Amino acid sequence: MPKTTEEPLATEVPKMTEEPLALTYKEAAALIGVDSRRISEAVESGVIPSVQIGARRMIPRAALLKIFAVEVAA
Repeated sequence: MPKTTEEPLATEVPKMTEEPLALTYKEAAALIGVDSRRISEAVESGVIPSVQIGARRMIPRAALLKIFAVEVAA
């Protein structure tokens, strides 16, 4: 029988940044320096993407930073 080599399973859990992956409208507004109503308007018009998480609508941090051309460390 041919001998196969198996890759070892990953034993380390990737470290999460202390930055949240998704932001509330209020957090997004504070991050870019506008009123949360402006965030709501931008989400409704499709300028800023959002996701529904349970009863809350959240804004992906990376997407918001990309709109403003901020480099996101991977």
